[in-house]
Amino acid sequence: MRATGIVRKADELGRIVIRKETRKSLFINKGDSLEIFIENDTLFLKNILPVVLFVVIWIISQSLKEYMFVKNVVKI
Repeated sequence: MRATGIVRKADELGRIVIRKETRKSLFINKGDSLEIFIENDTLFLKNILPVVLFVVIWIISQSLKEYMFVKNVVKI
């Protein structure tokens, strides 16, 4: 974990702002879902990739398996 030196105050609804540079470096875009973890007194945010991306990756992996099988690269 690296320190950024950034301190933010929560507003009346408990929201905090994540700087644009930080969001950009962590690939957090408008509308992204973030999963919240709490361990001891530390709050962690994890960017959740959209389900669509997982489906695309799965389809590509299946196509690659079929290609490798047809070309006799690897026997399944």
